[in-house]
Amino acid sequence: MKLCLCGCDQEVIQKSKYHVSLFIKGHSSRGKFNPIYKPENHIIETRTCICGCNQTFECPIKSKKRFINGHNFRGITLTELQKEKIKIKAIERYKIPENRKKTGLSKLGHIVSDETRKKTSISVSKGWQDTINREKWLNAIIESTLFKQNNSEKFLEYILNYNFPNEWKYCGFGRGKIFTIHGKRPDFININGKRLIIELYGDYWHGKEVDSGRARIAHFKKHGYSTLIIWEHELFNNYTSLVERITDFISSESN
Repeated sequence: MKLCLCGCDQEVIQKSKYHVSLFIKGHSSRGKFNPIYKPENHIIETRTCICGCNQTFECPIKSKKRFINGHNFRGITLTELQKEKIKIKAIERYKIPENRKKTGLSKLGHIVSDETRKKTSISVSKGWQDTINREKWLNAIIESTLFKQNNSEKFLEYILNYNFPNEWKYCGFGRGKIFTIHGKRPDFININGKRLIIELYGDYWHGKEVDSGRARIAHFKKHGYSTLIIWEHELFNNYTSLVERITDFISSESN
């Protein structure tokens, strides 16, 4: 019986009569009997994380490690390009169902302390008061949703592109950067220099609304935009009348 030279006292099984194995597989880098083993490389020392957290960690003296795991991005200002690359990679990872499941399972049973909740609340409140941050957060929330353009929106987009080419753009989901006006996302916006908006109201979702979109019209008007409300049934009842209505809207607001 031949024992592994790493010092584990386990038997080395010889699989070939032409080659004599001195180590168990995976043990060749262990112990002083390894020809390339250098004891000085395995001396453990205690270091202080350079992120500024003042926490210590242990590692081999020859290691180039300078951070505690997960602290390597602390205190470092990333460029916009680096942030975009990190964002794209995170989105690609999250698209895989297995990764989403692992993320959900990792948070099960995790209890957030009252102190952490209070700090988070204060931080979010301060950020929300900043108009630029608020717009970024709202865009990120809308972009992260899985909604898609419905058939009525696709049909209205076709009508606008056919009758008014290069005039209107769909602002909804799945079209790159989302366009919002102080927290409100219009359905279609004029891209030919006119501050015009078209809102498409579904008969099922908006049929019970008494104000018929007055709140959204007032919101957009407050920021300099005129709004036309189109109901879903108008798309299929009278095509010619709908086109004339949109034409009148463009002409009246242009004058």
